[in-house]
Amino acid sequence: MRRETFQKLALLLFGLVLGLVLLEAGLRTAGFVVLYFQERSNRQALEQRSGYVILCLGESTTAVGGDDSYPKQLERVLNENDPGRQVTVVNKGIIGTNTTAIVSRLPEYLDEYHPDMVITMMGINEGRGPEEPGVSIVSEPGNLFSNLRVHKLFRLTWDRVRYNFERARSAKQIAREEEDILALAESALSGDSSFRKRAPALAIPEEAGGHMEIGDRHYQADEFAQAAACYRQALQADQENREILTRLALSLRETRNFREDREALRRLLILDPRDPDVYVELGNSFREQEAWTAAEKFYRKAIDLNPELARPHLEWGNLYRRQGNVQDAIPLYLKAIELEPDNKSISVQLVRLARYYDTLGDYEQAEKLHLQALAVDPDYADGYAQLGRFYDWRGRNRDAEKMCRRAVEIDPEHELAWAELGDIFKSRGQKDQAIKMYQKALEIDPLNNIAFRILSVWYLEEGNYEKLEALCRGILEIDPRNDVALGITAVCRQARGEEDSAKEYFARANELRAGTFNPKVAENHRKAQKMAREKGIPLVCVQYPMRKVDNLKRMFPDPGGIIFVDNEAVFKTALESVSYADLFTDCFAGDFGHCTPRGNRLLAENIAGTILPVIRGERSPAGDAD
Repeated sequence: MRRETFQKLALLLFGLVLGLVLLEAGLRTAGFVVLYFQERSNRQALEQRSGYVILCLGESTTAVGGDDSYPKQLERVLNENDPGRQVTVVNKGIIGTNTTAIVSRLPEYLDEYHPDMVITMMGINEGRGPEEPGVSIVSEPGNLFSNLRVHKLFRLTWDRVRYNFERARSAKQIAREEEDILALAESALSGDSSFRKRAPALAIPEEAGGHMEIGDRHYQADEFAQAAACYRQALQADQENREILTRLALSLRETRNFREDREALRRLLILDPRDPDVYVELGNSFREQEAWTAAEKFYRKAIDLNPELARPHLEWGNLYRRQGNVQDAIPLYLKAIELEPDNKSISVQLVRLARYYDTLGDYEQAEKLHLQALAVDPDYADGYAQLGRFYDWRGRNRDAEKMCRRAVEIDPEHELAWAELGDIFKSRGQKDQAIKMYQKALEIDPLNNIAFRILSVWYLEEGNYEKLEALCRGILEIDPRNDVALGITAVCRQARGEEDSAKEYFARANELRAGTFNPKVAENHRKAQKMAREKGIPLVCVQYPMRKVDNLKRMFPDPGGIIFVDNEAVFKTALESVSYADLFTDCFAGDFGHCTPRGNRLLAENIAGTILPVIRGERSPAGDAD
């Protein structure tokens, strides 16, 4: 009997292993078939067309330069090196954009241009991302099991099931919590005897004062967990103190502890179920969790209790603005102004909306909202500075100066207004006056990017590396982990022949970048990879000059099918014999900036050297695919 049982188990195990082996073989065969048909489709497309089309995507580093941009020079280099094939390079770089906007346009570009290859160089406008656990991607050494297609299939399936389950569970929890709170509110409003009828305490008990003072200091310093701990201690002196409960809820929300945040708000609701501010805070809590529908219900409840209160209209408008629904946000802001014409916080939101319309090119609406913000708050210094910037960009130089002058009259320490005045004088060719304005901005805030960007360019043009490094020291005193300032310091040291010191600063900057990545940038890179795979098009991911290509590779858990271009060594080698200004027009990113025509030529030649074997058919577009 035991022998028969053993044989059955052995047969079962053998069958299971055989099934997995066959499944693995099938998945790999399917992968090869897909690649084969992609390759055949590409060959057929090339035979039907007169040339090879490359689509280049990116930001200003791709877009600017005209005939000297890297895509245009890439086209010339490719045609010079392969005269038997006509190559066309389409430059779809967009100044000031981000990876989300770039990738959102990719399907349209693929349908319009039918490219044979897509090249991306993107992400610099979005920075490195937050410094927190779980953000960095560290490549773990693979093993035989993890490389199996069966393992990848089961892992992908399990991750998707778990993701959908967690999402559904979270939605149910939020819906249940929303219903519970609304039911609690209705019971309290109906006069249920279980709710105590007493005036909520407003004054802070004497024995709680010390804890509140320390908690407030922590809150102002953005130390929200510590603040919440202090408010909890203060609450022990009076469990039903409305002020303490409110501050506790706000600090908990900042730590994204929504459960305890809303528990404190429930207690406030019991104390005073007719207080609209409690419902507004509940709406804000759900809004921060991106539970949009639940948030709207609580804003609406607050308005039902007091239709003449501006705050719920304002916060509801903020919800729509967060969603990108500007058309619905504006009427709510205007209603808030109508109800409370002196509510200065509305001005901040109107200026944000104005900037949104500015990016859309609706300058008339943008100016209207700017002026409306200043009508609400005539002493809003930042409003004048932002309008000054708007006028400066529209070429309305005198109006721009008038607005910025008004801003510094109201607030002499408004660094943005001083920096904008620098831009205004720069556009007039008054360089000495512009430098004074920029220096004033940097005295107030060494991290002012406008002033730093322009002065760094001028110091580079002059070869005044001492002054440029002094600007970086001001930044590093405030932010020792600023990779841009570290990178520029490295360039300055290299230019002065201090090679060992330059290497040290380059290493420090690279270490910071290697430790973190921007999750949104990584997500959008993977979206581009997916779209290219679906079309059977090679994707070429280009790393920026001076930067390590490994930091780009880390964004792809599965880099198969991607061709990476490393530009670190070629540019650092070039800087050993030419000046920084020969290759870059500025240093906006720290150790690199927008390329000169010569820099773009170097970039184009390096990219061409990597992709020519693919274009000629000497290397498979599948690249690193296994």
